[in-house]
Amino acid sequence: MKIFDKFFTKFAYKFDKGYPDMNNDQDVLLLESLISEVMGKEIILEVISKAKSIKAAEDFVKNSQFAKDNEVRKFTSGKYANRINSSKEKSLDKIEDALISHFGISKADIEKIDAGEGPASKDSMSGFKLNTGEDAFGEIYISVSTGKKGDGGKLNERNFNVNINEYASIDNPIDVKLISGNKTYLIKDVTQAVDASTKTTDGQKADTILLDKKGIAANISLKQPEGFRWASLNNDKNDFRKSFVKASLDDPNFPIELKLNPNFENKNKYEMFKRGTDNRITLAVITDAPFTKDEKNIFGTDNPKTIVVGRKFKPSDFKFNEDTNTLDIEVDHIFETMEEISDSPFEPVFVVAQHSGQSYGLDFRSYPKFMAKLPKKGTGIEINYSDL
Repeated sequence: MKIFDKFFTKFAYKFDKGYPDMNNDQDVLLLESLISEVMGKEIILEVISKAKSIKAAEDFVKNSQFAKDNEVRKFTSGKYANRINSSKEKSLDKIEDALISHFGISKADIEKIDAGEGPASKDSMSGFKLNTGEDAFGEIYISVSTGKKGDGGKLNERNFNVNINEYASIDNPIDVKLISGNKTYLIKDVTQAVDASTKTTDGQKADTILLDKKGIAANISLKQPEGFRWASLNNDKNDFRKSFVKASLDDPNFPIELKLNPNFENKNKYEMFKRGTDNRITLAVITDAPFTKDEKNIFGTDNPKTIVVGRKFKPSDFKFNEDTNTLDIEVDHIFETMEEISDSPFEPVFVVAQHSGQSYGLDFRSYPKFMAKLPKKGTGIEINYSDL
């Protein structure tokens, strides 16, 4: 480590940020040159360029007939700017074929990457790593979302921000008062409400940020009460997912059995069945899962701590009092602690559901209790976390 410390200390001044930004093509080229000079031979760093991946995703969306026919859009936030969303076509196999056709590559030049692995290690979505050739974009990674999940939530966030910014400004800071049936929450001297998606990092939960003249006045997670998810655990860093899959495949006493999904041959996608039968299971509710009680899955690691606010906002929810320079906002609920959520309809419950777009064909998520109900058709099962 001391050798690398000396190396980067010696050459730090050559990089704009004082260190090599591996998403910056010029920084990567410079680093390759410096290491090659030290090593006495040409060194090529195998780094997937985020900048080129974003440009490639944009090129696919703008110029692919498949993208036009299926209303494929590109995410605009910095964190997910290399992600595309296919509104009509949900098949990842067909999206893969479309990428191969558009970039003029072979099957050997594209690799499906599951969420939580490789270049998708910090992503809840799967995607594709492509080698498009040096004459195109080089090696890139495009994340893929299939569906319109979240669109309603983003519109709700925009409504919230727009109505605050109608009154707040740097020249006219206002007080924002969130009012629910049993509590209020006051944020003083707000100058602006901004979308948090380009500013948050892993572990943070804010959807919108309220700023004051000093910086961040409040982090807010906005939830539409009729339906949302608390958190995802769709990666193998979580021991529960690995244990669940292993028990379902190997343990004859475990009540759930996994069988390969015939629609995804050689893809390691499974369907859930009641052990020893052909009776399908579409939803497994896991009781007493400890991670549903971990407040980081609800409030994240934001500073200041995120508060959870529930409401599908409409203009009449915002009332500005000129005398007090205060914007009153009607909301359904305000949660600041796990104690407030416990024993309410919003208490987190962990479920495993079928989802062919996820690794193993399974979706591991924490839902509010009122949404995590067993299907009436008898295709659900409830098991205890300790069963694993």
